[in-house]
Amino acid sequence: MKRAVVIGMILAMTAGTAWAQSARPAPRARVAPTLQLLNQRIPEVAFEDAPLERVVDWLKTFTKSNVVVRWEKLENNGVERDKAINIKVRNVTLSMVLWMVLNDAGGDDVKLAYKANKDVLIISTVEDLGQEMIVRVYDVTDLLINIPRFTNAPRIDVSQALQGGAGGGGGGGGNVFESNDDEREENDQGAAFAAPGSAELIALIVSTIDPDSWEVNGGTGQIIPFRTSLVVRNTLLVHQKLNGYVTEELVEAP
Repeated sequence: MKRAVVIGMILAMTAGTAWAQSARPAPRARVAPTLQLLNQRIPEVAFEDAPLERVVDWLKTFTKSNVVVRWEKLENNGVERDKAINIKVRNVTLSMVLWMVLNDAGGDDVKLAYKANKDVLIISTVEDLGQEMIVRVYDVTDLLINIPRFTNAPRIDVSQALQGGAGGGGGGGGNVFESNDDEREENDQGAAFAAPGSAELIALIVSTIDPDSWEVNGGTGQIIPFRTSLVVRNTLLVHQKLNGYVTEELVEAP
């Protein structure tokens, strides 16, 4: 068997030290340890003809987490434990390394995915994990440009203003500045549900990210705007494409 995970083991020691030095309590919200590790940037990772099972062992050592592989699902789809993994990358996140390993293991025929739950990583096929529907709320404020429409702004009656000026300011009924109460009410009600640009963003998502999975295209996934957020209910794979990873607490029963 060729040299496989020597570099990986060295990385486990060096990166482990860096992790211990940089880990600090989150100031606002607690993040699951596994998710923190997945977001950690690794200086270098190299596997040369490393069996998939050995790569999984390296992952367990590196993350100090429980890595559960549903081998039966993988083997039923032709992905064996001794599948040779060949990757060499620098300065990438652990989540990217994991995706590259899964893509190399599955090849062109089988798509693999993972699920993070506190200190547990679950690896299986997309079909297996895709049976679980997940609901998550995404803050998309930075992706929306909210340009005021000013539909309730005062209006100037030019003819009335000219008449008033010609008459020396006398007579004439009504105010020069008028506002439309109906338009103001309509604008306020619309702003309470979805920010401008939400419809365009949703159209972009459902047309580019697994289009067949969305309800509007005949699937079961849903995406609903609320002010500057999007409420998304879809499979694990779709959420991973949207945001990289999700937590087990967000998984619904099939």
